[in-house]
Amino acid sequence: GRASAATEREFRIDGDHDVDLGRITTIRASALRFGNAPWSKEPVMASADHAEMDVEVWPLIFRRETRIPEIRLTKPYLRLESGPDRKGNWVFGKQDGESGMVFRRLWIDDGQLQFLDAARKTDIDVQLDSAPPSKTGGAPPVDIEGKGHWTGSPFTLKGRAESLLELRNADQPYRIDLRAAAGPTRAHARGTLLDPLRLRDFDVKLMLTGQTLEHLYPLIGIAMPPTPPYRLDGRFTRDNDTWHYDGFTGEVGDSDLSGSASITVGRDRPLLKAN
Repeated sequence: GRASAATEREFRIDGDHDVDLGRITTIRASALRFGNAPWSKEPVMASADHAEMDVEVWPLIFRRETRIPEIRLTKPYLRLESGPDRKGNWVFGKQDGESGMVFRRLWIDDGQLQFLDAARKTDIDVQLDSAPPSKTGGAPPVDIEGKGHWTGSPFTLKGRAESLLELRNADQPYRIDLRAAAGPTRAHARGTLLDPLRLRDFDVKLMLTGQTLEHLYPLIGIAMPPTPPYRLDGRFTRDNDTWHYDGFTGEVGDSDLSGSASITVGRDRPLLKAN
């Protein structure tokens, strides 16, 4: 079909399907399957027990624009993974133009998302459920709860993020409010990520608590010195190879602490600055 031709992946509907015609036409289908990249060991990238999609008819007829006001998915499954040459399985089909499709809202019931990056020893398995949007007509955010490994260390994750549809635009900030734990270390990040699947950039308020700063490595990937128990909260950003933790306040052991710190990586020895 057209979907298979456009994406160069197999797309199948193994169950029932029907169409309700109207100014906004509703398409329903069951047992959907979308093929994975040829290099993956898993043949299915995405599936759903049931899907409903609304399509605006007049823009399609008169302007050849595909406008989809809402998609509703029951028990969807999505597997995102990085493969050879760091290319993600979410990159497919022709990449030399716009798709011409406009999606507005995505509603998920009992969804599952897996993210795997073998090179970074990262695998995440989370449950997803849409929540009511903050404003009428807005894109529903998604509640997230799951676990896995981040850079080889076990961790858990819970919180809320913007609609998964926003992940399509790697140049627009993606808002999150997430809590993560790795052993006794806890992190609470709230703010925005740019290109979250590759963590290209970010600007978040980051609260950290734990037994020693040395244990932060599994969560942020930066080696820190051993310290007494701590609790810190500040602004966490990155500027190329320099990671900034600005305007932080908190305690380390019995001492109150405030200020800013930065670590520059990508050199023989990371450079730590603090004031």
